Amino acid sequence: MRSHQGDHCVAARFSAFDLPAGDEHRVGPPERHARRGALEAGARRITGLVDRTLVRGMERLFLFSDRPDCTGEVRSRIGWHRRTYGDPELLARPERFFRPVADPTDLRLERAGRLPGGHRLRVTFTSTYRTFDDAYQGVYDGFEGNERNRIHLLQHRRPAPHAVVLINPWCCGYLELEERIYQARALYDAGVDVALFTLPFHGRRTPRQALFSGQLFPNRDLQRTNEAFGQTAADLQVVLRWLRGAGPGGPRAVGMAGMSLGGYAAAMMAGLDAELAFAAVIMAPSSLADGLWQQGRGSPAKAEAEAAGFTLDDLRHIWAIHCPLVLERRLARRRLLLGWARGDHVIPRVHVLALWERWGRPEIRDHAGGHLMQLGWRGYMARLRQWMLDRLGAVSVER
Repeated sequence: MRSHQGDHCVAARFSAFDLPAGDEHRVGPPERHARRGALEAGARRITGLVDRTLVRGMERLFLFSDRPDCTGEVRSRIGWHRRTYGDPELLARPERFFRPVADPTDLRLERAGRLPGGHRLRVTFTSTYRTFDDAYQGVYDGFEGNERNRIHLLQHRRPAPHAVVLINPWCCGYLELEERIYQARALYDAGVDVALFTLPFHGRRTPRQALFSGQLFPNRDLQRTNEAFGQTAADLQVVLRWLRGAGPGGPRAVGMAGMSLGGYAAAMMAGLDAELAFAAVIMAPSSLADGLWQQGRGSPAKAEAEAAGFTLDDLRHIWAIHCPLVLERRLARRRLLLGWARGDHVIPRVHVLALWERWGRPEIRDHAGGHLMQLGWRGYMARLRQWMLDRLGAVSVER
């Protein structure tokens, strides 16, 4: 009976994806001048073309690579994954999966350049994460290079009273690029220390088995994807603990932001860490299972998996442990922000709205453009930056 109730509870979290697209999936955009609307409509055609090209590339490089084994006792293997990672008791107590980890003994800081009043630093340390499934540890250790955390830190000479962690999107992890995308220097100039975090299997953490950054995570290897999200939370736990203790006069406020896959990770952490000053989630899926399932629509690989007995319900349950729709939010609504692009063809609007409803309808900020190409990005990031600074200041007052 408990298992049945747990399955029903998980299924309810994804109900928005099972409804026909319509008014229930809309957030009214602010009124715009007619001429601006016409210009935006023309730009959307271009950004839409770029996004659709990106989706086709993802299908070829991401969905069709690392094909799962659909032979033999598929339902038996799926059942094992559901029992191991989708157990209702585990989902009710996610701390059993996202376990505390030890501080690394080899954390190193190296200067990488000067900044007014401070430095660019390279922070490296070996991940102390151990896989939830003990038997999988040897396989996971075989991805050499992934165990080494590499963080790009913009730090004031006297550590600032606030800090922000920025998480890279999928296929990125090139920290100099992310510094420009997130306009990290402007945050630094506003008096905040900024840490750019590299997700597992990305950037310089990409193992030799991968053709490109992000190919091996997330992907259709169900277990590796789950364990890599476990490692993401564990490594961020170390970074947050270190940043909080590195400020003057005791623990300092630390916020977190990310876009796309980095936004999904930030949303996950909003369900795990109640001490975050804020979580800003930009253009991110709220259900990785639904995102992958829809992107594979019509593909031979998906047809093969379905023919073998694999279902969307299976995928939702197996990946529920890190899904922001399943995790209970640990932050007040005022500390949460959702962002989306009005012309995004990679992350459909329903992802943002499903999490908006789940989180009690926190603030949403939209912008023009698509997932890969944005319009007015500089102004959008300036407004987002002010929101971050306001939340950091508010947390300091509360303390």
